[in-house]
Amino acid sequence: MDQGQKFLTMPSELTDLFSKIDGPELKNIIRRNTEWIRLTHGMLYYYGVMDTSEILERIRRLTMQKIDVLDYLNVISVASEYYEQARFSSNGVSLEDDRVFETDEIIEEHNKRASIDFYPFTKEQLLKAGETGYIDRTPAMEKFLGFLLEHYDLTPMETEDMAMELINIINMDDHSWMMKYLNSRLEFPTFEFVQEITALVMEFYNQTRMWALKGYAPSELAQEEKKHLLPLPSVDENKKVGRNDPCPCGSGKKYKKCCGN
Repeated sequence: MDQGQKFLTMPSELTDLFSKIDGPELKNIIRRNTEWIRLTHGMLYYYGVMDTSEILERIRRLTMQKIDVLDYLNVISVASEYYEQARFSSNGVSLEDDRVFETDEIIEEHNKRASIDFYPFTKEQLLKAGETGYIDRTPAMEKFLGFLLEHYDLTPMETEDMAMELINIINMDDHSWMMKYLNSRLEFPTFEFVQEITALVMEFYNQTRMWALKGYAPSELAQEEKKHLLPLPSVDENKKVGRNDPCPCGSGKKYKKCCGN
């Protein structure tokens, strides 16, 4: 800092070396590498796992440029250590999002849908999804987050963290944990409130793009993927929950020791 202004400093022994390499060629390489990294991260954000050859082919189509395989692998190898958003899979032929734990299961789900191509995102969509901390904010997610902010004393950052955690749970394809997670973070005052928030969560789920569905949301593949499409819970105002019945929030506790307390 100098008189309130920020300056970038460099050791004097590096300035000559930097001056020699700093120019249009270096800037073009930096621009190219950044594009490769963000497109790769964007694809893995939506697809979870993908063959390196498939990623390369898609980047070639999106950029309309030839890509040297070794150059690309070197760039992604360094980027995986620096950004920690993606990594090479143990099989040696795939790349995966850093949030992925069950690589083989996602690949198996992809193979089950051989007749369905990966969702055709645009270059702009993938570049955006490749940004650090990106969240795909669907209308259902916005509605859900608005509901949380309206009924709970939460900061926008806290709701963003919850949304990201729910997306991760959805991509692990275990929707039963969604309400359990929310129940661990929030208090549900009434049964009617539980029904309302559950309906919002199911909408959230059905509009979220999933690794297992090759980047599609369940609602987009409703006919082919009925097992993934969760029906909205019906609300029966006359239905009473017994005190010893399982709590409808999905916590696994009895109603009297959970939302009925």
